[in-house]
Amino acid sequence: RMRHRPLLPECRSPRCRSLVCMARLTTMVGAVLLALRLSEVGRLRMHGFCGLGRCCQRPPRVGSPRVSAPIAFYCRDTDTEGCDSAEQNRLLQSVLPLFPGVTPLSEIDNECLATRQLFNEPEWVRRRTIGSGRRCKYGWPQAVLSDPLRPGGKFGDMVWLTCPMLAVQIEKYEAEGAVSRYNQSCHEHEDMQAQLNEMHSAHRELRERLVAGRDAQMAEARERLGAEVVDLVMGRGLDLAQNSTRLRCLHAHVADYFVRGTNKIGKQVLNDLEARGVSTDGCEGCSEYCGMAAPIEGVPWKFETHKKMMRKSMRWQVSKERDVRSSISTS
Repeated sequence: RMRHRPLLPECRSPRCRSLVCMARLTTMVGAVLLALRLSEVGRLRMHGFCGLGRCCQRPPRVGSPRVSAPIAFYCRDTDTEGCDSAEQNRLLQSVLPLFPGVTPLSEIDNECLATRQLFNEPEWVRRRTIGSGRRCKYGWPQAVLSDPLRPGGKFGDMVWLTCPMLAVQIEKYEAEGAVSRYNQSCHEHEDMQAQLNEMHSAHRELRERLVAGRDAQMAEARERLGAEVVDLVMGRGLDLAQNSTRLRCLHAHVADYFVRGTNKIGKQVLNDLEARGVSTDGCEGCSEYCGMAAPIEGVPWKFETHKKMMRKSMRWQVSKERDVRSSISTS
């Protein structure tokens, strides 16, 4: 019969026993901290938004004469309850005085968002989006304003960067340490930190404005998530950041600049990209990519990303297009 062996060797010397106790104590503390962190993340993700940091981008699809595609950052869910278009129009009218650059989304915009950028059903897109922020020179949305209160009592981000070309370029920029450099600048310059605080405050006010008068939906959210979680979400700023003194996603700041037009950090990121030779208002390749006239596999411009979720979404869309073409050829 096999006898149980202790994980740590036994020793009778006081020094060794103290080291063993310290090791066991450290292991226990680490396990408790990890459990607390995972429970918080799981709770936040279950409540309809990601607690680990965003950039859950999703790729685009190819298409028609218009161009320059969008990609959004969001936590995907499978909720398919009906969309209240009258409510979406009311929300759009409520923000137009604040953001004159926001424009309604047409059916072709929704199709592009659904099949080339967010990779979900058009009804899913209509149910969550309120309007388009800045558009590229080919006419496609580069960012969208989203309803923070989702069906079923869930919450989500209010601005999504949707241009796939910009999403890829900012991803490369972040990989070179751009987020750390911006955080260092915020730490060293009080005016930049003041801009960050002002931006988070503006997002809290915008969230309050968009949920105003929706008492039944807010009551549903409080019943499902709990009043503590709802108050936590309502008190957060851009991209639902827990620490409002640091940046964690440059995509969100660029999207906020495209929608509200006042995010100086997002504007500076665009200036940095321009200095790197990136045409931030669209390029010929990405216009064909977003035009939806050809399948994704037949477009020269490729949406290359290191994001696992985005690559999975791309494969899903390519497979879907193949099935459509094969069904047409066999019929």
